[in-house]
Amino acid sequence: MKTIIAANIKPWSKVGVPEQLAKLFGAYLQKQVFRDPDGQEHDFSLFGGRNFAIVCAITTEGKLILVRQYKQGVHDIVIEFSAGTAEEGENLELTATRELEEETGFRAGRMLKLHRHHISTRKSPSFFRVFLALDCSFTGKRRLDADETIEVLEAEPQEFWDLVRTGQITEPSTLTAALHATLAGYLPISRSR
Repeated sequence: MKTIIAANIKPWSKVGVPEQLAKLFGAYLQKQVFRDPDGQEHDFSLFGGRNFAIVCAITTEGKLILVRQYKQGVHDIVIEFSAGTAEEGENLELTATRELEEETGFRAGRMLKLHRHHISTRKSPSFFRVFLALDCSFTGKRRLDADETIEVLEAEPQEFWDLVRTGQITEPSTLTAALHATLAGYLPISRSR
């Protein structure tokens, strides 16, 4: 990588403690004052919640496991990989394993921990961890939360990429997980038909 325009970048410092503006259902909204390197103070709103795991699940036959469900934030039905937030004291690998089986009824033969990504580097300290579940087999042991209605889908890699190309998969952590699965050599990318 080559620097095109150099800059003397310095970290900012936090001033005081964040002011809690709202907190509900494990999520929060805060106001935090930051001081820039020139000594000027700036207010920023930060949001966050519990960190979560996203699982790119691939069956023993090489098919992807997806879920379709209603998402309140976008007020729409979306297609995405299985995901969920960590319970109190739970590590994200356990979260990934638990959520995959609870939502889809599939169990991973192998679970690979890939990369961690912030949900918004400007607005949130929260992150998600990408997991790759390989050699998944159907157990049928689903345990949906009371507020979940989830349809389980199975797609060939080509079908998955067609859903991405046509804008039917728009969930960012799903796209990030697919990118990592592709870079790791487990999800072939193909040209459109």
